[in-house]
Amino acid sequence: MCEPIRNFGITGFSVYQAFLRMKKEETRTPAKYIIFNIYEDDHYRNLISWTNISAGDVPGARAGLSYPTAPHVKVNPSTGEFVEFGNPCPTRQSVYDLCDPSWVHETFKDDFVWKIVLARKGIMENTPEKNYVEIMDLAHQHGMEVHIDSSETLRRTVETLHTRAGLFATMRIIDKMEEFAAAHEKKVLYPYFPFEK
Repeated sequence: MCEPIRNFGITGFSVYQAFLRMKKEETRTPAKYIIFNIYEDDHYRNLISWTNISAGDVPGARAGLSYPTAPHVKVNPSTGEFVEFGNPCPTRQSVYDLCDPSWVHETFKDDFVWKIVLARKGIMENTPEKNYVEIMDLAHQHGMEVHIDSSETLRRTVETLHTRAGLFATMRIIDKMEEFAAAHEKKVLYPYFPFEK
């Protein structure tokens, strides 16, 4: 491009984490033009509070490896809810909270991604009925009228819930990106590289 480019991308970041990093770097080294890359599964990462919750859901994740907690968002496309959360364990000392089963249960028991992962696990283990009620409740909260009575209806509902929430989160983050750019007289380019299977 014959232009100096500073690359602040971090492998594994969500769209939300990239947005937070962009704001931080813009205070240090501002630029007129911002290239804000969005990769295919970055949408889903917006919702992850602790990567260990979803690590078993990710192909290639290494067993026994501990993954970090992260800033994330909670969304509900049907109500327009978009709530930003900081990292649940933001300090070196607070990471030790992850060794406390009671703290972990209390902190993550209602986590959206946790419910999705449990439902997928139930499908894989041929015990989908364990998740019918939980996922029907979650779907109703998200404005979806569904009746789950089989592995297939559970799978379809879980995939729809997860995708709708992830994409809605990214759209709201892009709105925030546009607000930031307008307020600071910047232009943003959004390349998107879908994963080819």
